[in-house]
Amino acid sequence: FLPTFAVAFNLIECDMAALLGAGSNVEFMVDKRTSRLEKAVDFRKAVAFYKEGEVQAVVERLAKFKSPYFQVYVRKRPILPKEEEVGDFDVVTVPDLRTICIHKCSMKADLKGMFLENHFESFDGTFSEESKNEEVYHRVLQPLTETALRGGNVTCLMYGQTGSGKTFTMRGMQKHLARDVFATDELSLVLLSSFELEGRECRDLLEPSDVPLQLLEDGNGNLIVQGLGEIVVEGENDLIQLLDDMAERRKTHATFANAESSRTHSFTKLRIRTSCGEGEISLVDLAGSERNKDSAHHDVSRQKESALINSSLMALKECVRKKQEKAGYIPFRSSELTRLLKPVFTSDNSKCAVIATVSPGATDCEHSLNTLQHALLMSGRNSESVCTIFEMGRKFELPEEKKEKERVRQSSLAPVKWSKEDVASWLKGIDPLCKVPFGTDGKQLIRFSCSRFVQACQGDAERGGRIFENLRKTIANVKAKGEANRNHARLANRASQLSSVKSISAKERREAMGQ
Repeated sequence: FLPTFAVAFNLIECDMAALLGAGSNVEFMVDKRTSRLEKAVDFRKAVAFYKEGEVQAVVERLAKFKSPYFQVYVRKRPILPKEEEVGDFDVVTVPDLRTICIHKCSMKADLKGMFLENHFESFDGTFSEESKNEEVYHRVLQPLTETALRGGNVTCLMYGQTGSGKTFTMRGMQKHLARDVFATDELSLVLLSSFELEGRECRDLLEPSDVPLQLLEDGNGNLIVQGLGEIVVEGENDLIQLLDDMAERRKTHATFANAESSRTHSFTKLRIRTSCGEGEISLVDLAGSERNKDSAHHDVSRQKESALINSSLMALKECVRKKQEKAGYIPFRSSELTRLLKPVFTSDNSKCAVIATVSPGATDCEHSLNTLQHALLMSGRNSESVCTIFEMGRKFELPEEKKEKERVRQSSLAPVKWSKEDVASWLKGIDPLCKVPFGTDGKQLIRFSCSRFVQACQGDAERGGRIFENLRKTIANVKAKGEANRNHARLANRASQLSSVKSISAKERREAMGQ
């Protein structure tokens, strides 16, 4: 058997070598992430082209909504230098304050044809890579803080893929939270407690210990953390320092997707007493979910850890969905995470916001889509997303390529021939605040005097004079360039004529010599 198998294997190997040696176009199957990186240049052009030309039209017809119980927001983080170094590129667009689009770069079955699947979703709010932590706080956590200062109970949940910016967002908002809590004149007492949930065990982050805390139920069926420490906070700076210290104590591990990933669910609770009563703010930074492919790189203990995290997140999403649907039964007992969050699901007086974070890279596309899908379920509605297909068979130009082409065209075109669009584009580059009459074209613009430009600049003589001089220079430059081109053409024509004369003379001489 073995010799026969060896001969057969050698024949197969020779046939493959012959195929490859003959230059045959043999296509090998590759995973989606690899194919996107290999075709990154084409996909990047297609995404940029689609963003500029077609995104806004889809956004205008996308239905907007408001979540009944949980306010759901989505934040996109910037693409990182280390991702760009390996060829990854941005496939997430945030066109307005409530919409997000993920451009899924796909290959056809022949591994040659390429197309984009553009998935649009709307939420209570969205944040682009340009958004700062302060903006996220003002739109999401500040309204909850005001409710807590009036005696209400509020919760903010951070959810998303590992490495997508959950902890960064939470820590950024905490500084603004500390400022607003201690800015109120009616404040009398602030109490702080914090712990992390790892699997089924809890550990105090304020008073670290090797002994895990016990989870027990009280008479009302609520889960309490026995032995959890609670301290009085003296002021804004004290609170910020305590929050930073607790974040540093939180358990992290290196994962395939992130060098330092939080592998526990973090609970931070502020009890605030004011003249309005006692309110409570719970900040829950959930551990990052992972793809099966990423967790396959872990050892057995890390794989078990990832499985527990993913199962607890699934239980949480199911409870949130049931709450949004006003279901009679909410399965909060299915995990320790949801048992700790029971008041969020059972109390009608509590408010909760969810911030889902997504990574922008093409290689994380499927996971980002999965995050949006679960965020959509947590918002309490069925999928009403819009998906468009953009075929990449036709030629298209990048926005910067079109701008450069237009700049070259305009620089060689005499201002007298400018259209009204050319005039608007030229003025935008010189002085965007200059207001000439609508519809002014090149023929009208070149007749403008310096005083007319001053008038268009609201009486600013310096700006008006600068625009007038710039127009005169543009006219002179185009005229000089045209004259240079004409001279070059005349010289080229003369050289061609001389070459032709020399060629004929040589021929005549040869004919004469032949005779």
